[in-house]
Amino acid sequence: MSLTHHRFSLLPILLLCLLPALGQASEEAASSDYPGYVPLNPSIVVNLDPSGRAKYLKVDIQCQVDTAEDAALLEKNMPLVRDRLISLLGGRSADEMQTTQQRDDLRAELLSKLREALGNQTGRVVVSAIYFTGFIIQ
Repeated sequence: MSLTHHRFSLLPILLLCLLPALGQASEEAASSDYPGYVPLNPSIVVNLDPSGRAKYLKVDIQCQVDTAEDAALLEKNMPLVRDRLISLLGGRSADEMQTTQQRDDLRAELLSKLREALGNQTGRVVVSAIYFTGFIIQ
């Protein structure tokens, strides 16, 4: 009976010894997800330059982040991110976004402005790249 009693009293001690190893495994699994991507949902929809017929831009963007901490900072500051993108995209001419080179230039400009805004807010570079995963001018 005393042997059984000792076995049960050792069980909590063994479990406590294993907890750090389990925590490390979950941290390694989480860090293996990065670098990763954070989608901006819902899509960004803005009015383009109203010269002539009304036009709209619907763009799907994914932000590349290097760490889980960066992903959390991006999520926390999503209203700032969406506001900056809407301000930067709205009112542009559809003609400024027709070619691949124009969209590449636009992507670089948006990334630069996002980094600036997020850097001012968080004190660090949060987004390492942005990607257009949908781009419709209508």
